[in-house]
Amino acid sequence: MKRIEAIIKPSMLEEVKESVRQVGVKAMTLSDVRNCGETVGRQLIYRTSFVVDSVTRVRLEMTVEEDRVGFVVDA
Repeated sequence: MKRIEAIIKPSMLEEVKESVRQVGVKAMTLSDVRNCGETVGRQLIYRTSFVVDSVTRVRLEMTVEEDRVGFVVDA
């Protein structure tokens, strides 16, 4: 068994879920995460002391058989 983790844009979630289901993935874990770095996103100001530029993303985690890894990654 192999664990696959992917971080995607929320707008791509339904397309990615459908693609991996077509290659045999029956279950996955979804988490909301924020990306911080070169990507320009909304600015969050915490108590007027510092600013964090972040972009909301979705993290998918799934466990698949070793022989299915290539199919899932391609999907």
